[in-house]
Amino acid sequence: MASKKSVSSLKEGDLKGKKVFVRADLNVPLDDSFKITDDTRIRAAVPTIKYLMSNGARVILSSHLGRPKGVTPKYSLKPLVPRLSELLGIEVKMADDCVGPEVENLVAGISDGGVLLLENVRFYKEEEKNDPEFAKKLASLADLYVNDAFGTAHRAHASTEGVAKYLKPAVAGYLMQKMASKKSVSSLKEGDLKGKKVFVRADLNVPLDDSFKITDDTRIRAAVPTIKYLMSNGARVILSSHLGRPKGVTPKYSLKPLVPRLSELLGIEVKMADDCVGPEVENLVAGISDGGVLLLENVRFYKEEEKNDPEFAKKLASLADLYVNDAFGTAHRAHASTEGVAKYLKPAVAGYLMQKELDYLVGAELDYLVGAVSSPNKPFAAIVGGAKVSSKIGVIESLLEKVNIIVLGGGMIFTFYKAQGYKVGSSLVEEDKLDLATSLLEKAKSKGVSLLLPSDVVIADKFAADANSKVVPAKEISDGWMGLDIGPDSIKSFSETLDTTKTIIWNGPMGVFEMEKFAAGTEAIAKKLAELSGKGVTTIIGGGDSVAAVEKVGLADKMSHISTGGGASLELLEGKTLPGVLALNEA
Repeated sequence: MASKKSVSSLKEGDLKGKKVFVRADLNVPLDDSFKITDDTRIRAAVPTIKYLMSNGARVILSSHLGRPKGVTPKYSLKPLVPRLSELLGIEVKMADDCVGPEVENLVAGISDGGVLLLENVRFYKEEEKNDPEFAKKLASLADLYVNDAFGTAHRAHASTEGVAKYLKPAVAGYLMQKMASKKSVSSLKEGDLKGKKVFVRADLNVPLDDSFKITDDTRIRAAVPTIKYLMSNGARVILSSHLGRPKGVTPKYSLKPLVPRLSELLGIEVKMADDCVGPEVENLVAGISDGGVLLLENVRFYKEEEKNDPEFAKKLASLADLYVNDAFGTAHRAHASTEGVAKYLKPAVAGYLMQKELDYLVGAELDYLVGAVSSPNKPFAAIVGGAKVSSKIGVIESLLEKVNIIVLGGGMIFTFYKAQGYKVGSSLVEEDKLDLATSLLEKAKSKGVSLLLPSDVVIADKFAADANSKVVPAKEISDGWMGLDIGPDSIKSFSETLDTTKTIIWNGPMGVFEMEKFAAGTEAIAKKLAELSGKGVTTIIGGGDSVAAVEKVGLADKMSHISTGGGASLELLEGKTLPGVLALNEA
């Protein structure tokens, strides 16, 4: 991955007495009394600011908060000042604006090691338009520029991209650098690995049928290159994963059914432990030979895993000498085995899959971070499916900033239909998200994005494979019937729209594709994308269900890129940080 110049390359001689414009992402949630309910983003910005302070820089701190339309008091950054002051150990000053004579006077008064917080930069519409004159005004306040706003790195706004044209050096802050330059397993050679116990967190969360047979082994195959590399260099591999969402020890979520397929793919007999911590596991670990693999039992059998309990993380870490995280699918979760363990094992590096996913999604350019999606060939379409609009809000909002077309399918469409006054029968609807659906439709319209909903749907009299079904126009769903797939007219019109595109990202199925009767929409989209890939269109499949769908129709190898991490891909595309990546050592 290309490494951008980082703030750490600037020393006291470069910084002392210099005015440094720092674009951070302080977009934190506030309650009705304007109290911060989660200060993660503020804390994430602190290392960069403290480094600059300690080297005598005069810090001009800039951020947005929410999506204000002009000056909107409830989106002021003022409520952040006490927490910032507390974390930085100084009195942070606050400006009532972000440009203009009053701000210039305050900037002139910053002392070495001092911090001035500017008011919400999005109070000016010129910010999101990346207006050059506005960017020049911001830049005129400072001598150099640091971008530490990973959360907005995918947006070309005045304060995130425009300013950097007028200030040199323009460098990445610690958070930005951390998300993009991680040490990879390939940097470890035989001398580092031979005879060493390596804790590998993979994502082997594969679907099993009722007889515990694997129905899609994509995630297992994706983990193989990292494990084989370690084996070939004489490491003793301790393999860890979760499966499903068990509540305590639940036999149906055991990893045992994975052992035969793992053994087959790795060409050795993989041993299996009945637990993931404890004396019995320690004995088995002691018996691993060089190049051998021991699979631990489902790490989520312990509630401490998802709580990221430090004692549990220490127990896992005590089994090994070093750590490799190859579980991109869970990189967005700060769990004991994905983030906690990395604190106690060094080196902690990314596996091949993690590196590949980050390289593809983050891309080579730190400035834009979301590689294939930051500067795509246009027209650019996103296909978003799945059951709930609530789980896809962030990604739809983020995509509205970049795409020309959004195609919606899956259970979420009925919330949009109801918001438009359609009858939806017994279809899945999120009643508390009707206003949101309306606002997303309006936002798409205002941004000139075509947001397409199916014109017809396949409805059923019950949620079952043997249900009675029929195709009806979207506006005519009868009482007692529920929509379970998009209809043939929608398939045709969606396909025609996709024919006009150059880049497509797909996350989430069009219907209940696990049931043959309601799989036509999802399968048709998969076939269309495979056809377009052959014509040079970039096709990115992100998300477990979409991946399973293209695997099911045997077209996975026809796509430009398949991302194994649904939630993680989406969070990266939204510009969120991934705790499982942040925890790894930098290159």
